[in-house]
Amino acid sequence: MRAKTLPYRTPLFLSLAVFTVVVVSCAYFIEHNRLRNEVDREITRVEDLMASQLEDDIHLLNATLLAIGQSRTFEDALAARDREALLKEATPLFRGMRAEADITHFYFTGSDRVNILRLHKPDQFGDVIDRFTTVEAKRTGKPAQGLEIGPLGTLTMRVVYPQFRGDQCIGFIELGHDLGEHIELLGKTLDYDLRVLIKKKFLDQEGWSEGLKAFARAGDWNLLPDFVETGNQTGGFSEEVTLQLGTDHQEIRKGRFTSTVGGRPSRVAFLPVVGASGEDVGRLVIILDINDQQDAFVRFLLAVTIVSIAVAGLFGSLVTILMGRVSSHLQSANKA
Repeated sequence: MRAKTLPYRTPLFLSLAVFTVVVVSCAYFIEHNRLRNEVDREITRVEDLMASQLEDDIHLLNATLLAIGQSRTFEDALAARDREALLKEATPLFRGMRAEADITHFYFTGSDRVNILRLHKPDQFGDVIDRFTTVEAKRTGKPAQGLEIGPLGTLTMRVVYPQFRGDQCIGFIELGHDLGEHIELLGKTLDYDLRVLIKKKFLDQEGWSEGLKAFARAGDWNLLPDFVETGNQTGGFSEEVTLQLGTDHQEIRKGRFTSTVGGRPSRVAFLPVVGASGEDVGRLVIILDINDQQDAFVRFLLAVTIVSIAVAGLFGSLVTILMGRVSSHLQSANKA
């Protein structure tokens, strides 16, 4: 009896095994892609929020500079290159802008592009400002704006206004919003890990170290081979993320991949940071912790596997019983 039913059981259970594998595999790929798309949509949302916030920053800086430029007090002091008068009048204004609008940089610069006063670093002045926005504002006689790296190693959204008295340019007024602080605030709001990295080749290590002290930040110049972080969220990069940061391959630099960051599974995205001059100066790193999603994925896959095995086992048992009854009936008929 067993010998006769065995040929039926072997292909049956092989078919059920294949069925189970196919069902579990399909569930795996469908759910895996769904979760990845869901996480990538979140990354895209962060990108859109960043772009929107930067636009808002530009509008705020432009509106504030327009109001400052209309002040006769500032105009007279800038024309006379009266550093003490500028310091006296602008200090309370800068404190208010710092507290209410997170404006971190405030410059007065002469028409020769020699800095007269940095409100955020009053003891550092007299240097020639050769950043693209200032050079462009002098060349065109119009406001210039964009992301730039300062001498203290900060990546800042800057707007530079040329100040005129009649037809003569008497100097430049500049406001800036530190992108690192902006990213930290957005990351805390969204509960995501966002990092701003700047290429070391655009920085002076000594100036960068001074910037850490000036803005009361932590930092490690040697943490990454080619980049440094501009904020306080140092450390936590996995070897894979570090290797990806070291490549110049365009698709990888703009790509998204899954890695382990800070000991937890994460979805990582790199976005190039383009400066005012159009040059690639750094990376925005978006890190989404996907530990909970992966746990849910494992539970889902385990449930599908259990149900598939149970259904296959039940179906196999029913077919085996049915085949056994048919075989018995045939044997009885043959004997008769």
